[in-house]
Amino acid sequence: MLNHKRIFIESSPGIGDLIELTPVLRAIKEKYPAAILTVCSRNPFSLETIDRIPYIDATHRMDGSPWGRWKSFLCFLKQDYVLFNSYQGALVRLARLAGVRHRAGNCKEKHWNSGMFTVPYPYTNQDSINIHETDYFAQKFGKGLGERIEIKDYQVDVSEPNEAEMQSAKSILEEVGIEDDNYVIVNLYANTSIDFSNDTIETILRYWGKSHKLVLTGKRNEKLEALLRERQISQNIHLVMGKTSIMEMIAMVKMCKFVVSIDTGIIHIASALRKKTLGIWTQGGPVEWLPKHHVMPCKLPLECGLPHCKDPHCTDPKCARLPKDFLEEHFRKFETEWLQ
Repeated sequence: MLNHKRIFIESSPGIGDLIELTPVLRAIKEKYPAAILTVCSRNPFSLETIDRIPYIDATHRMDGSPWGRWKSFLCFLKQDYVLFNSYQGALVRLARLAGVRHRAGNCKEKHWNSGMFTVPYPYTNQDSINIHETDYFAQKFGKGLGERIEIKDYQVDVSEPNEAEMQSAKSILEEVGIEDDNYVIVNLYANTSIDFSNDTIETILRYWGKSHKLVLTGKRNEKLEALLRERQISQNIHLVMGKTSIMEMIAMVKMCKFVVSIDTGIIHIASALRKKTLGIWTQGGPVEWLPKHHVMPCKLPLECGLPHCKDPHCTDPKCARLPKDFLEEHFRKFETEWLQ
């Protein structure tokens, strides 16, 4: 049914959203090898993480400027299906104007019977918090395609860095004192999670820094740099924050021993690269976002909205203040059950 059909799928904004979508895309392509898949996100860095995967035919950056809308319209002229994971009122109107017959996406109640979408989804993605994200995507996009998407393999995929990117990553590591692959990637911050408390950060760095060289990745963070100075945390700490492209970071993950990270895109990258990873959750929940392979979760068993609390008005974020004994218990478990 879908062979030779052109299918446009939007999943924004994060890296994790796109990487957890890859088993769904792979399942579609395995069943319909001649289907033509275009994946869309508004985040160009997210798109880089998946645009070299062989079963993805093209990627498209969502851009709200007039020129960006025009490029989206031109893209829609070539599509048979457009499927949106978030509310995209302007884009679905463009898709309708471009003559796309099958349009599925999150729909406001007032537009439910307007014909804007041929397959309307609820306006919010609230249903996604009860199931794993990959299963949610399979159900949601399967409905939009009129097909049952069966996920037989939950292993996620990511773009492979090329030789130049691998060499560039090695050069950056050498600049901060890392000359081999005997290091651990540590990521302490995320855009979509509550930040760790300073005490939690200190516990993480002192525990793993006793026996491993730690490479701290992500955006440059002056608050962290000040914390390291104030608390004199320096043992085996190597900062590459703000120094890498997304592909150089993927290269560093590919070469490392293992990963310790707050719940953010690097967990999904590490899972795709089959790296053993300790994922630490503050907001959100492992039920929805824990990759099916290679990642051990760590999250406080709190009563305040667990496992899916994302309350932006919380004034007492206990989830970010993980006690030292709780963390170290999980660290030892990760060492004995996952790293041995």
